[in-house]
Amino acid sequence: MSSFSDVRSIANKVFADNGGNPLDFVNLLQKLLSLTVLKPGEIIDHDLNPKKGLGIFGSRLGQTALRLNNDFYLKFFMYFRYGRNDPLTIIRSSFQYQIDDGRSFTDRFVFRCDYDVNPQDEEHPIAHLQINGLLNEQITQKKLEDIRFPLYRPSIESLLILLIDGFGLKSNDATGEWRKILLHSEDCFRMYQAKKLVKFSPK
Repeated sequence: MSSFSDVRSIANKVFADNGGNPLDFVNLLQKLLSLTVLKPGEIIDHDLNPKKGLGIFGSRLGQTALRLNNDFYLKFFMYFRYGRNDPLTIIRSSFQYQIDDGRSFTDRFVFRCDYDVNPQDEEHPIAHLQINGLLNEQITQKKLEDIRFPLYRPSIESLLILLIDGFGLKSNDATGEWRKILLHSEDCFRMYQAKKLVKFSPK
């Protein structure tokens, strides 16, 4: 099975009517990251609480960040709600591209995208982007003003494309299908979101 067929099969399972099995979601994220920018051997961590219908997955859950193939790091997590009769819903997420493997608040991050359905700080919008303007290191061949950041609530697929197109990371995918794979997975996610809004919105 090709990489594209493999990811398409997993994405179709993940974005079933109720979001499928959370472990399928973890498997999909691992595939997308491994095919594109992860250093070989790096593994996504996860923790599920079926009784409460809550889960989290990400980069070793509060410890070090995931090492990328350019020897920079990705710190990310997603908190989500799930259940037999409830759609799998991301309620909080954070993606941070950083130079070192420090914890969440390292001052050597390049950019960070955060999303929180119920932000506790009124000064922070639900979805927001932060860029570290104090870094002196050479982080990309492009000028920062030439990099196009995705807006609103970026998907992990759009952020992986940003790392490759904007920050010059090389894709691990030898077939050259990485962009097709990411765009298909993102389309599945967008369609799932749209169906969820229609199905679970008040009548």
